[in-house]
Amino acid sequence: MEDIEQDISIDLLVEELPTLRAKIGLSQSEVGEIIGVSRQTYSAIETKKKK
Repeated sequence: MEDIEQDISIDLLVEELPTLRAKIGLSQSEVGEIIGVSRQTYSAIETKKKK
């Protein structure tokens, strides 16, 4: 996958994160714990402040 395609894929995924998280009924803290990051880091990812 080319870099531009990867960036587009990541952007699309990040746009869907809040919806997907809500569908499975998890908080930002819970998702952060599952993936091994703090709630603050997960929030930054979800709000596109961090990739």
